Amino acid sequence: IARAPDPWHELEEHIRKAAALAESPQGFARSLEDILAHHKGKGLRIVQDSEPAYYAYESSVGNFLDAGLLFAQRGARWYVKQMSHPAQPQIHRGDAVMLDSFHPQRSLTGSSVSLRLQSQAMSPAKDLRVPLQKTSLAAAALLHTQKESQLLPLGGKKICREKLWLWLSPEVDAALRSKLAFAADHCDALLLDVRDAGGPGAASLSEFKTKRSFPIAVLINRETREGAVSLALQLKQSAQAQIFGEPSASRQLPEEHVRLKQLPWLLVFYPEQGGSLIPDQMVDDSWMYAEGFDGVQEKALKYLQDSLSH
Repeated sequence: IARAPDPWHELEEHIRKAAALAESPQGFARSLEDILAHHKGKGLRIVQDSEPAYYAYESSVGNFLDAGLLFAQRGARWYVKQMSHPAQPQIHRGDAVMLDSFHPQRSLTGSSVSLRLQSQAMSPAKDLRVPLQKTSLAAAALLHTQKESQLLPLGGKKICREKLWLWLSPEVDAALRSKLAFAADHCDALLLDVRDAGGPGAASLSEFKTKRSFPIAVLINRETREGAVSLALQLKQSAQAQIFGEPSASRQLPEEHVRLKQLPWLLVFYPEQGGSLIPDQMVDDSWMYAEGFDGVQEKALKYLQDSLSH
């Protein structure tokens, strides 16, 4: 009688085949996530060293190279996914990086980085030098979260806009909690952007239960995860916030992570799948060639304006 194959060896064979068939590291990463998605009931995430979260999960790999910009890869091209405001007003979310050898971490050296950016498929590229500093990712997240605070005038009303910059560390958690409390006392409405953000913290928002009622809009996307999802959910439950954007990733916190030897990747394991937050109003968070236009934020601002006019 033939014996059933050992589960791990069977899994290992699937991984080898995926590696042989993959045309790029990104393709292999997606295949690996699919293969291991439900292995032993665990959730899994692949984090590559091109992603800032790599430097938060695995602090022993050294300092994060902070240009005030986050990048994402689509095919063979890198694009600006997020930027700190107002440090780089000439850079748009969705700008293509026209440098074949570019990598968000391995290409950054010295005190500044040269970027060649294109805002439209047929537009001329622009050459820029962007200041660069080596720091911890937690320090960069706190710095840019603080920088992102804005007071937006809207129809004679004051809108407090806050953005969680990538990582909800305990320090960022405390700073953001203070900013939200200020907004509850001094603003007519609150716009909170937690897109592309994760981390272990989740601000305690019990103070919103006793303060005055005012409209709140929270922006999420597919890369909102962990404590950032819990933060959005708390605002929805305790302050009737409206959620805009895309269904989030899981709010589960990682159980462990393993660094691969052959590739600069981490395998991050979660106790289980699930825990996504579904927005009240679905809006595609498309940043490709956006030239500064932000459809999710515009939808949220329209909601706040309508709420304040009633």
